[in-house]
Amino acid sequence: MEHGYLEFDVETDKGPRQFLMKWQAKKGTDYGERGKMLIDANDNLYLVENLAFLTDFEQKLFTRYIYW
Repeated sequence: MEHGYLEFDVETDKGPRQFLMKWQAKKGTDYGERGKMLIDANDNLYLVENLAFLTDFEQKLFTRYIYW
């Protein structure tokens, strides 16, 4: 995290992507029971359908910064 932004390097259904997201609760909202909808600095949406689909390491890293 730098200057209030989180940096992401992810694999999406459209291939690998890198993006920045403001570190604010409104930029990472709940999606269903276990998912999160992320909104990047350019207002693009990224859906994590279920955090359980992430590896243990990825879950720890994700919830370290997106804990709301």
